[in-house]
Amino acid sequence: MTARTERTASKVETRADDRMTEFPAPDLMKMTTTLMNGWTELNTHLLSFAQTSIRNNLDAAQELRNCQSPQEVLDTQMRVARKTYEDYLEEARNIGNLMARMSNDAVQWLSPNGRA
Repeated sequence: MTARTERTASKVETRADDRMTEFPAPDLMKMTTTLMNGWTELNTHLLSFAQTSIRNNLDAAQELRNCQSPQEVLDTQMRVARKTYEDYLEEARNIGNLMARMSNDAVQWLSPNGRA
């Protein structure tokens, strides 16, 4: 790290530290708790999606084993690939929505209007 980069990083860190002193400790604790609850929800959601994906992959492998012709294999692969793509696209949307909600819920504690 160059001296200039170190000075800039130090200034940013100092400003962030100064900014955090503007907020009462109870609000920071509420924000932290809200964030931790959000991360727990996100992790639970991701684990559930991983389990579903594994289950779907095992089902697809069984379907492929039961195919009787190359055309049937191709059709099965195409259907599974399309379904997997749709599932991942939907999951990305869900994660984005969850992250946005999580951020909004946490930031409310730093806003004078959102403080309880």
